[in-house]
Amino acid sequence: MGQLIYASTFEARFDDRVLAHLQIVIVAKLRRQESFAFSWSKPREEGSGRASLWLHPAIPLVFTFHGGRTPTISRPWIEALMSSANSSGGLRIVPEPTGVVPAVIRVDPTLTIPNDDIPLDDIAPTDGGRS
Repeated sequence: MGQLIYASTFEARFDDRVLAHLQIVIVAKLRRQESFAFSWSKPREEGSGRASLWLHPAIPLVFTFHGGRTPTISRPWIEALMSSANSSGGLRIVPEPTGVVPAVIRVDPTLTIPNDDIPLDDIAPTDGGRS
């Protein structure tokens, strides 16, 4: 389980693969100086319910990953998350699209992207800030 740490005081845990996808979307929006809401359902072991953050480019944000490998990134899932982030409700963790042959993005130092639907400037490495 990775962590999203916001303003050095708030921590939320997410599966590394989910967090890697969230990182790409969140960093893309913050790079464009866009503030937005991020909401998610809390797992049962954390008391259930929902949580929300107002993300702003000036507030420190840290992504930490438990695993040592960079997860494979699904372009359709990034697009679905970005669509959510651009809505009036803000970013929500939507299910990964199924039944689609996904274009794969390998987010690593070589940054291989099969087509140009997502500009390279909008994608950040998912190495937990170690680059």
